Amino acid sequence: MKFSILLLALLPAISFAQNCALKKEKDQFTQEPKISTGFFKIGTDQLSIDASAKEIDFFFSISSQKDSKCFDDASTVTVIFEGDRLKSNFRNTGTMNCEGLFHFTLRNGPSTPTQLQNIITKKVKGFKFTNGKTVTDVTLTEEQKKMLADLAACIATDAKTLIKTP
Repeated sequence: MKFSILLLALLPAISFAQNCALKKEKDQFTQEPKISTGFFKIGTDQLSIDASAKEIDFFFSISSQKDSKCFDDASTVTVIFEGDRLKSNFRNTGTMNCEGLFHFTLRNGPSTPTQLQNIITKKVKGFKFTNGKTVTDVTLTEEQKKMLADLAACIATDAKTLIKTP
């Protein structure tokens, strides 16, 4: 009887727990620990979120762009949120390439960056990638919006454990 009461009391905590299936690995150059979501679909493209002790990296692989998949350091992405006029703009922090690869990074610290907190708490409607005059829109389904928010929350929580304290 006591056991069943305990299970009933813990049911709300269990039902809202996040399912964080993050991959833990070591950076091939620095040998520092890092975590990753692995690639998951956003729209018709893919995204991976990685975290190290210093930064949180959003790595996009854009394959839906037919003509030009080139990105350089002047390329930008606009994160568009639902129901708000709120948008976040980021510059490409990856190398110049024509394979459709785009990175933007946030600083990892003891508190969650505001831009990452917005991705977690507000629904991301889509992403708008701009390189010169070329614009690529990526729209998310309801399921993808929830998956992005859940995985970003997992990364935000676990990234704090990577920070070294002096």
